Amino acid sequence: MSITGKKVVIVGGSSGIGLSTAKLAIAQGAEVKIGSRSADKLNSAKTDLGNSVDTFEIDVSRDESVASAFATIGKCDHVVCTAPGATVGAVKELDIQAAQNGLNAKFWGCVRVAKYSDIDSSGSLTFLSGQMARRPIKNLLAGAAANAAVDVLARGLAAELAPVRVNSVSPGFIDTALHSRLPKEELERRIEEAKKTLPVGRVGHPDDIGMMIIHIMQNGFLTGAVVEVDGGRAVL
Repeated sequence: MSITGKKVVIVGGSSGIGLSTAKLAIAQGAEVKIGSRSADKLNSAKTDLGNSVDTFEIDVSRDESVASAFATIGKCDHVVCTAPGATVGAVKELDIQAAQNGLNAKFWGCVRVAKYSDIDSSGSLTFLSGQMARRPIKNLLAGAAANAAVDVLARGLAAELAPVRVNSVSPGFIDTALHSRLPKEELERRIEEAKKTLPVGRVGHPDDIGMMIIHIMQNGFLTGAVVEVDGGRAVL
């Protein structure tokens, strides 16, 4: 199923995996719109992607922002939601409000996108979760729980929104700016561990995930799936 000429909307498309997905979709001939709450990031992405992309501001933590954005966008073919929501910290020292804010962006942000987007019946909705949903890591449990919630949401919406296809992509360790939230020593340790232990012998890149998201758009028989793209971590 080609995405040439299809309207592809990427929430969180101004950086990281979202930006890589936008580049790949443009290369496939799609009409791409990227959204972010940061005007500066959108301007930077626009410079990177050129006039082949439209931008819009959206804050997935606010109902009115998501509703307004999709009312302006109108009918679309494929929607991708890459909203982050990781909260770093051990449970005993966790800032509960910060964790709730993360869940609001990560999980409820996906709910809002599902609620307010108008997707063609032949189209798809794809969420981004994470490997921690199955392999929780200490000091990142709030984010792991948010990822697990997104995976469950995708499975349920595949039935509720049918025939629109709904799936979740669950990345392993991907080299993006998001991991800069980790302490430097912890980040370096995890990168070296991935290189030594993963069957693929390296950490992931945003394009590795972007390619899977594009495949999901194109595969008309795929729905209700949680697709793990983790460099083989699940088999260790």
